[in-house]
Amino acid sequence: MLSGMRPWEGMSMVQIAFAVLKLYRPPMNDLSEERCPLRLRKVLAACWDPVPERRPAASEIVKEIMLVQEKIEVTRHSHALHKITAPQDAPRPSYGQQPMLSIEQMV
Repeated sequence: MLSGMRPWEGMSMVQIAFAVLKLYRPPMNDLSEERCPLRLRKVLAACWDPVPERRPAASEIVKEIMLVQEKIEVTRHSHALHKITAPQDAPRPSYGQQPMLSIEQMV
């Protein structure tokens, strides 16, 4: 899902089982930080731990994924807010283009 490709493509169930037994894991090194944040990579690696007792509980996995999702949403919201509040090509007010009026001219 993260790479956009089907994992274990072209392998039979038996081949996949042997690959997992030999500790082969789908590669994550080529994924960008934006596509798969480091925190999510750590969760995935923990789930693949060869010692079942060291793998995280389902509740821990859900919690970590929710935290990753929240951080992504906050980051996106922050970027969107920055674009709205600070446009780069908006015209800047120019105060020096019109002559100053004296107090007598204003009254």
